[in-house]
Amino acid sequence: MHIVVCVKDIPNPEAPAALYSIDSKAMRLVPVTGLSNVTSPFDEQALELALREKDRRSEVRVTAISLGAKSSLQAVKRALAMGADDGLHIHDPDARAATSMVAAHVLAIAIRELGRPDLVITGRQAADWDVGMVGCGMAELLGWPVICVASRMAVDGRVVEVDRIIEDGRETVRTPTPCVITAANDVGVPRKASLRETIKSGKKPIVVRELHELWPTDRVIAAMPALPRRVRLYSRTTSVDCQYLPGDARAAAQELFTLLRAEGFGRREGHA
Repeated sequence: MHIVVCVKDIPNPEAPAALYSIDSKAMRLVPVTGLSNVTSPFDEQALELALREKDRRSEVRVTAISLGAKSSLQAVKRALAMGADDGLHIHDPDARAATSMVAAHVLAIAIRELGRPDLVITGRQAADWDVGMVGCGMAELLGWPVICVASRMAVDGRVVEVDRIIEDGRETVRTPTPCVITAANDVGVPRKASLRETIKSGKKPIVVRELHELWPTDRVIAAMPALPRRVRLYSRTTSVDCQYLPGDARAAAQELFTLLRAEGFGRREGHA
């Protein structure tokens, strides 16, 4: 059985927001010097789902795929240290696949070229842009069923059974493989890379492909009118008008009431 897990290398979401800035002209997040990226926590839970199935069945093979700049190779290496068997890094130095649907197209092409995996597992969303479209987009492009927000997964022959989170509880669904699954937050804490797996990971194979090999420039240009594209990226600004009310509490309260009435607060409908 072959399981493919998509892992994304992202800026550390636990870092203070004040460290980050946006280049609005280039429409990109400016990397923070000296701050290492991490694997999206949602993707770590997806990998944990796959590795639990590997723990149950020795014939399971887990391939980790990451799409992105050179740093994305580290996400693959971290996955191998956690227990994945091999990896694929799709190198995208110019961020041409930065939008979710372009990423879905590229990943779907790469997955087809791997043969016919039984399962593709992603996080419910990436922890940087929080879009949550890649998993469902890949399923549509591959023509496979998709089950979202899975908290448990078990495979029996050519059928996968999944517990998924719904608004007021849980439900159990089954679908034939191949299929795409997105992992819920409720999978649990992902395993840490053990010393044994970390040592072994140095000998595990990683294939590096250039994006243009899978998604040629002419194909990108032809597809762009039908794909969403980023047109603006900017930092949200807020302004606060603060007015200090001097004097004793009674006078301040009267002044506050007058100001609120002037802004339209405290009036009953139909009254001046």
